Parts: sequence; C-alpha cells; structure tokens
Amino acid sequence: MKKFLILICAVFVFISCSSSKDDEKVEKEEVSRGSLMIIAAEGGTVKTANEEAQIVIPPGALQEDTEITMVLYKKKGFPRENSLVSKAVEFGPKGIVFSENAKVTIKADTELTTVPQGQRVTAGLLKGNDWVFDASGDPIMSGDPIMSGDPIMSGDPIMMEVGHFSTVAFLVVDIEKENGENGGNGEENDAENGEENDEETTDDIEDVDGDLHDEEDAPDEDVEPEMGVTEEFFSLIAAGSETPDMTSKKMDLPVPEANTEGEGVSVTYTSFHENDRDEEETIITLRSSHKLLNNDPEDDIYIAGYPGMNAFLYLDWEVEEPDYFLEDRLPSAFLIYDSDWTAYYLFERAEVWGEGNIGSTMANIILPDGDIFLGDHTAMIAMLIDDEEGNADFTKRGQFTKLHVRIVPKDGYAVCYFDSMCDEETQKCDELYKYCVDKD
Repeated sequence: MKKFLILICAVFVFISCSSSKDDEKVEKEEVSRGSLMIIAAEGGTVKTANEEAQIVIPPGALQEDTEITMVLYKKKGFPRENSLVSKAVEFGPKGIVFSENAKVTIKADTELTTVPQGQRVTAGLLKGNDWVFDASGDPIMSGDPIMSGDPIMSGDPIMMEVGHFSTVAFLVVDIEKENGENGGNGEENDAENGEENDEETTDDIEDVDGDLHDEEDAPDEDVEPEMGVTEEFFSLIAAGSETPDMTSKKMDLPVPEANTEGEGVSVTYTSFHENDRDEEETIITLRSSHKLLNNDPEDDIYIAGYPGMNAFLYLDWEVEEPDYFLEDRLPSAFLIYDSDWTAYYLFERAEVWGEGNIGSTMANIILPDGDIFLGDHTAMIAMLIDDEEGNADFTKRGQFTKLHVRIVPKDGYAVCYFDSMCDEETQKCDELYKYCVDKD
C-alpha cells in the first residue's frame, strides 16, 4: 500500500511546497454548502443549499452519529480545470471511512453537449495537486456509464460511489490514460506536478507484511490485467437446461455504446429464484422483486443466491422510446460489465416473450461454485435486441442498470418476498436482496 505525505504538504503549502506556480494559484471560490447530523443506524441524505450536490449515506455505513458537511466550489483554481465537467465538492469531517459506500451526486457544469471521441467521464478524488481516477466508483448518468459520444449537458445529475471522504469532482479523460494511480498520466503528470509529486512518489511503498518494495517491483504496464473475483464470478455463470439454446462468452472491450435513438430496451422489473421444480411442474414466477423507474441510478437490481445455485433470472423490459416498434426483434440477449474488468460477458438466446413494446427475458443460469465467491458482487447489466438472424444487435444496446449479487452459504439461504416466508421469531426478509436474514 502506498503512503502519501500529501497532508503535510497541504498544511505547509505556503512554506515548504511553494513555487512560482503556487504563487499564482487562484483561491477556491465557494458556491454553496450544506450540513446535517446523520444518525448512524438510519443513514440519510445531505444536500448543498442550492441542491447542486448531495450525498446519500446508507444505514449503518457510519460507525457513530456524525454531522456531515459538504462545500461546493467553482471549478476555477482546481487541477485540470478545463477538463472538469462538474464543480468540486469537499466533504467533512475528514478521515471518515464508510462500512458501505455512500452515493454522491453532482450536477454537471460544462459547455460540452457530448463526450468527445476517445474520452470518457470519470470520477476523481483530489490527491495533492491532481485527481486520482481509479479510487472512486464508475460515474453513471441515467443509469449508464458516460462514454465517448454520450450526451452530457449542464444540470444533468452524475453519480459516483465513495468509500471515504475527500474532495470529489467529475472530469473528462483520455480512455487510454484512465488506468493507473493518477489516470495513467505518467511522465507528463510528473513534470507538471514538480516537487509535490516527487515527494509523493519517493515515499515508502509497503505491502501488508510491512516489507519494502523497490520501484522495479512495480507491475509492467504491458502485462495483461488480472481478473478480479467479481469478474471471475460473472465469467463462470453457465446456462441451465431450461434455456438450452442460451450461450455465454467473453467479449473484448470496449463495451458497445448505448443506443441514443431510443431503439434499446431497459429493465423495468426483475425476479430471481431457485429452480427447485420437477419437470412436470409449472413455473410460478414472482415478478414484484424490484421495479425500476425512469432509469434512476438508485433503482438498482438486488439478487441473492448461493454457490452452485440453479436459478431463474427474469428481466422484464420495455422499449426506451415508446414510438419505436420492436416487431420480431425481441431482446433475448444481455451483457454484464464493470469499468475495471478485462472484458465484458455476453449472454445470447435466452427465452424471451414480448407483446407490443414490453416483455420478459428469462435465463436459467448456474452460479459458479466455491466459497471464494461468497460475499457481494456488483456489475452493470444491459439488454440487447436481436438482429434478423437472432444474434445480439450491438447497435441496439439499452441503458445499463446496476446489478448487486449477494452470495451466501447454501444452508443459510431461503428466498422470501415477505417476513411471513421466514422464521418470524428470529428472521426477517431482507428488503433489497429478498432472502431471509437474522433479526438484529
């Protein structure tokens, strides 16, 4: 883990970190602020007075009741001012770490109308005199990552997730430079930052055992990135016998861009349950698990299962533009992806039913086995309309919806939709993941 001396440098910025460039530094200009005492067990939402920025803190994410403060600043005076597409927000008290990520929303402040080709919008955390791109969540607007060619206008809300407090903003960066500690800027960034950056990079680097590593131990940029546990989990999902024609395959990045003409379909309802029926039984599907409204980024999908589970995943959908007629080209395909993955994963030829511009897609899936996958996994899911040959039409990708999957031990899993489906003396039905959990 890297250790930085940024705090020391910030405290003595006019004494030990000054330079001719610092002498010309423009003071930050406050726009609005807000504060609220958050009860840890309840969570809550804090907004600036002008409602241009807010943070939603989940129940239990704070260790104790805390007064949360936030200050919204103009872009002027911040690093990469011309690349910023939002104002900057500084949160306090400093040092707060959440046990569950909080959601930050800032309204866009930009003259752009679309994201330039070869670039994307990313969330940045201010570290020293530059933005760190890979330490925060993938920004989404209307439930979809903001990629090259996507529309963006001032006033549009953009969201990211944060695990601790810092100064945050959104900015456009070159896609090939987005990876790495400071967005992959390399020598160009080092030269620009001067002495402050030298002080950071010459600090000790320690691993969990406290052993020191030389710079020579740093990973080679040409080495293929390793697959994380969450990506491995989704990559190993297999088709079950109830959807024998369904296939899954690993696809090279970049992920197809969302259709901007309203010719895609978006998920409106979802349900997920165990395949525990005999062959002659009728499948009875509960479709009321979650309803997704207006592509709101906070309307995510939550499902729970266990390693090796044979399950049915239902994705109810509707056309994004009501006047667009699907005809026979229904969405039997969907893809799963996240911003730090080495690839995306395409599932084609699932069962699909549709009437008019609404319908449902069902995939019988087998979750990968192994205790390594126990825990929570997050990704993005989107539907794809079929082409004339029944394959996925990549020009008709719908909007992304965030997908949360919780994997628990099999002996502790029981699906539910109401508390009455659990042992009511000791359990309750989890409101999000729809499985029985112990009462607090």
